[in-house]
Amino acid sequence: MVCNNAKFAEIIRMNEVKDAMKEGLSVVNLNQGKLIMTKEKGIKTIVEQSPAPIQQLSSFKDRLGVLRDSGDSSLASFSTFLKNGLSREALVTLDAIRNGIKAYVKGFAGDIALSNDGWRQYGKYNENEQFDFYPSLFINPIGEQLKLQEMLCHSQLFVEYVNRKERDSKETAELSKSDVGRFIATFVYFHWRRRKRIESKVVV
Repeated sequence: MVCNNAKFAEIIRMNEVKDAMKEGLSVVNLNQGKLIMTKEKGIKTIVEQSPAPIQQLSSFKDRLGVLRDSGDSSLASFSTFLKNGLSREALVTLDAIRNGIKAYVKGFAGDIALSNDGWRQYGKYNENEQFDFYPSLFINPIGEQLKLQEMLCHSQLFVEYVNRKERDSKETAELSKSDVGRFIATFVYFHWRRRKRIESKVVV
């Protein structure tokens, strides 16, 4: 559907829509970037197999868990949330989750959602001056791109690209570990020297 927030909320509250969602209906609002998923078996699995936004949302979930365990009690106590609100870190994370879901849902509409005139290339005006949308004009290029990606991912060039990304990732991780190690060593040495200077002054 394409509607504003008020109309979207009104439709979701309709008993007919609630009953239909129990039978497999999912509601997507392309205009607002909102998705309400059905509880029907199998649909959730399809969404979870998508690389986006599940991986991104999983990292955000882990971040919220760290914030909760680190003392951000507003995430664990509703009364504390009402009194103090969310911390800046939790607010930024929740906002990132909302934006990630919104971008994912709007991605269903491709470049139609990216510009005011994106729809023009997927249809034409008829003799009654009404615009006729042709789904094939929209979906066929997506199918061709998918075929190209499938061919590419089976090529030796792409395999080498993945291997190089793996090596770069490992090297970055090793450098990060070494940087942390140097920092700890420098930190310990600095405080050891400082303590020795203090002890020598006491002895004198």
